[in-house]
Amino acid sequence: MTTAHLESGMNKNERRIWIEGTSYFKPSGLSCGTFLYRTMNDDGTMTLSTTADPTIKQRRHRIAGKPGREILDLCGKWVTAFMGNCSHFTAEISPAGITITPC
Repeated sequence: MTTAHLESGMNKNERRIWIEGTSYFKPSGLSCGTFLYRTMNDDGTMTLSTTADPTIKQRRHRIAGKPGREILDLCGKWVTAFMGNCSHFTAEISPAGITITPC
């Protein structure tokens, strides 16, 4: 598992979570084109899983970029609401997906 402590950015006055680079994704086997399914957890974290849970409705995101420069870009009002007043986040990246915690 890879753990990263990163700063969230801004896009059109909304928070942006941006994770870029092979050093984050390659150790966990995640690559461009991998679909991730979002779940907002009761403990204030977000899980982006590589497998969908058919029992609940989940939003789908994709790792973009190209080999050697993978990018996960999450932005919008929902990210602003998720991040609250936090300007940084911790991302735990594993073969099963990514867990993001505002901090």
